[in-house]
Amino acid sequence: MLRVVSDTLWSEIARFAKAARKKYAAVAYVTSDAHVQFGAGDVLVVDASDAAIQGGQTSVPVLRAALKRGAALYSLPGLHAKVFAFGRTVVIGSGNLSASSAESLIEAAIITDQPSAVAGVRTLIEQLTEQATPVDSTFIARAAKLEVARQTPSPTRRRPRIQLVEHRTWLVSIVPLELSRYVEEQELAEEGIAEAAAEVENPDSDVSWVRMTGNSRFRKEARPGDSVIQVWRKTWQLKRARVHPAAPILRRQEEPTCTRFYIESFADAESRALAWGAFEQRWRAATSMAAPGVRSVRLVPEDVAERLDALWSGE
Repeated sequence: MLRVVSDTLWSEIARFAKAARKKYAAVAYVTSDAHVQFGAGDVLVVDASDAAIQGGQTSVPVLRAALKRGAALYSLPGLHAKVFAFGRTVVIGSGNLSASSAESLIEAAIITDQPSAVAGVRTLIEQLTEQATPVDSTFIARAAKLEVARQTPSPTRRRPRIQLVEHRTWLVSIVPLELSRYVEEQELAEEGIAEAAAEVENPDSDVSWVRMTGNSRFRKEARPGDSVIQVWRKTWQLKRARVHPAAPILRRQEEPTCTRFYIESFADAESRALAWGAFEQRWRAATSMAAPGVRSVRLVPEDVAERLDALWSGE
């Protein structure tokens, strides 16, 4: 799982926090525990410097409550990170633990359970605790005596609605076209290739395209940024196929008689392609769902797509 979230950030953080046995976080400023309450066994690193407390950026009452619940607290001046670890899920983003972050500011974060990211966040927090000052009752008592400057309320405004569309992976059955039948479309196709080529990230990649007709969900919904697993057959009748690993859609082009999708063609795509039987084996290793047919045009569940990609990368 790897998702970018914005509007739903704090509801998702609250859900993960509630389910986690232990919570670890390094968050620059903390003025609210409405969404995450740290307690026994939890770790929180925060900027609880005199300047942060006097400026109202970090709240002594919130820290005191967490300490009473048994959380291990640390102060690290200059901290600007906002990362959370909830079991095997981590959140890496922009939001401080504050009412303004949850109610009026536009935040964004990545939520993922990828092992490398989980290990990285946990290691980061551990190293920060080693450099930070423990926050104990004596620290709290001294900090509570600091004068907090009255904060000028920010003008109330409605937060814009941010609608993020998640990445999707499609499996599409393809056969070569008789290009002589589509000479009138050649100019449009060449224009599309030129525009899509500007979106290619890898200098060794090329651009290919797929011409779609009919009413498939892929034709209706697929968009740039999605990925396509291409199942190539020489003819529609042939059951033998070569399956290419997922590649990104660079451009979608609506035409009078079809929708043309331009796809990044990696230099090693053919060498990494699998025979249909080998692909079915990896599908069964990735999920208990029934394997698709060789003629399928369908959406692949994202968790299955991620496992397929990992199995493919292990080749």
